[in-house]
Amino acid sequence: MPQIKTFLNLKELFEKLHSDKILIELASSASDEELEQYKKKLKISKYLSEETTSDDAAEAKPAPDIFQAALGKLKDVKKSEALIIGDTPYDAEAAVKAKMKIIGVKTGGWSEEKLKEKGCVDVYENIAGIYKNYEKIFN
Repeated sequence: MPQIKTFLNLKELFEKLHSDKILIELASSASDEELEQYKKKLKISKYLSEETTSDDAAEAKPAPDIFQAALGKLKDVKKSEALIIGDTPYDAEAAVKAKMKIIGVKTGGWSEEKLKEKGCVDVYENIAGIYKNYEKIFN
């Protein structure tokens, strides 16, 4: 936990999404307890509409369970309206199996090629890259 650092432009991205009335759900393979610690460290709780953890999924990624559970918590949101941001090939595989769009970030240590091979429609270096391309991605 002491080694966790926030991503450049994370707060700005969440603020922009929130101000544009775009729902943000944190869907993590972490446990409920771990997720609480992450949210506290990153100071993102006020932006979240919902959250889903490994406790909500029968199977871990690359099974689609976590993303299906997350979508189920967002009322009146269709699969076609959802966008997942993930940093591993397992995220991409799970999103594809859930029939949901995913963009990748290389902060998980995986290459752009590997993330796209597994289903990411686009890949950015990091969260700052998503923030810089906000209009392209979210409009």
